[in-house]
Amino acid sequence: GFQFQTANVVGPSGTAVRYQAANVTSNVFRLLKVLPAVGQDFRDEDSDPGAAPVVMIGDKVWEEQFGRSPGAVGQPLRVNGTVMTVVGVMPPSFAFPSNQDLWPALVIDPLNTSVDEGPSLETIGRLKPGVDRDQAGAEMATLWRQLEQAFPDRYQGGYTVEVKTYIEEFI
Repeated sequence: GFQFQTANVVGPSGTAVRYQAANVTSNVFRLLKVLPAVGQDFRDEDSDPGAAPVVMIGDKVWEEQFGRSPGAVGQPLRVNGTVMTVVGVMPPSFAFPSNQDLWPALVIDPLNTSVDEGPSLETIGRLKPGVDRDQAGAEMATLWRQLEQAFPDRYQGGYTVEVKTYIEEFI
């Protein structure tokens, strides 16, 4: 999953720069089958409650904040007031989901977040081999009906579930 955001970033120069960002779950880059050009991917535990804040940066941020130094990995970067450690640099052409420059690891604490307080997330996934979009849509609709039944005060109609390709939604 991911959330769009604007990020005010303060790097080594001490000057604040605004970038487009997306908070992402720790498995997003593996799902997309894209590895960092420098450094490492997020670890699963990077999205755990209490985890140290980490961020993946794009080529633009790498250039502007660190002069493309491989030493950027492991360095602190202040993102919207939170000091995060840079764990990797994504390839130059990477801009998921649409035109983002950095990706903080998204942390959600399910034990301290009620259904009404949880963040709104865009979600992505891959279809299993042999499963088409209509089948996936039917399964998602079933899951949605189960949510409506489990939380009738929260989900009172007006919501729909759609399975779209990434290109249909973001390109």
